[in-house]
Amino acid sequence: MESKSSVSKPEFDIFISYAKADEKKALEICNALEAQSVLCWVAARNLSPDSKQSDEITRAIEDSACLVIILSGAANESHLVEADVEQAVSYGKPVFSFRIEDILPTEKLQLFTSNAHWIDAWHGNLREHIDRITDALQSVSQTLNHPDANDKPKQKRTWFGLMRKRW
Repeated sequence: MESKSSVSKPEFDIFISYAKADEKKALEICNALEAQSVLCWVAARNLSPDSKQSDEITRAIEDSACLVIILSGAANESHLVEADVEQAVSYGKPVFSFRIEDILPTEKLQLFTSNAHWIDAWHGNLREHIDRITDALQSVSQTLNHPDANDKPKQKRTWFGLMRKRW
């Protein structure tokens, strides 16, 4: 069965995954991205209180071009963040680790983020870090919207997992 994201343009540019303790920072990042015309899905704003949350989150991940994990100590402890990242990887979505603390991911998260782009954002200007996500997303979006010469389904692409890039 083909993923919806492999046959149509994603509804969202970024699914933002974060621990509840990091909600304020996630919304700040979301607002900064959307100020640059990057459409984000973030649970604090987009999750319907009357919905089956797991189904809605799964659909949102599938309907997004990529996932950004707000990586912190709290995210390392969150089983929901872990599930988000695992789901994104299963859909073949690019994953970006946006580290807001000087920590490494847990072993389980490392399994899913070892090939991800990393943005170390616990120091310096948040706007510069947001600009890097935006630039990287533009690169990802171009690839998602232009199948390769072999016309392979996009969910099976492996270009993103070939190397881990740190900014």
